[in-house]
Amino acid sequence: MNMTVFNPFRNLSSVDSFFDNYFSAPQSHENATLRPRVDVFEENDKLVLEAELPGVNKESITVSVERNVLTLSAEKKHERELKEGSNYLGERAWGKYERSFKLADTVDQENIEASYHDGVLRLEIAQKPEAVAKRIEIQ
Repeated sequence: MNMTVFNPFRNLSSVDSFFDNYFSAPQSHENATLRPRVDVFEENDKLVLEAELPGVNKESITVSVERNVLTLSAEKKHERELKEGSNYLGERAWGKYERSFKLADTVDQENIEASYHDGVLRLEIAQKPEAVAKRIEIQ
């Protein structure tokens, strides 16, 4: 009877060559468009949007509203110079961040406040008075 024995280490040389190739060529994210992660919630009669933009300079962030679409965009530049023959493992993302949101008619597009702190962009969007939920007292 001929039995085949599974050997999980038999292809170890191919794993080694994968890492050799990985470290020999710099990884590029040059034309990548990144999608920032966001939280959206209501707070004090405002709609709040918080977007993660780690490592982005405040000056590179743009927030715009056009035709009921709110667009966030920013760019994080890769500033590391690599010397010929150097090993480099790059896992941090860099490139252009962009995300758009369709705004409801219930928000006041003229009343948006923006702040940026510790890599988080916070937008507070006022809601129109008629859109704010009213509590009805039961008699």
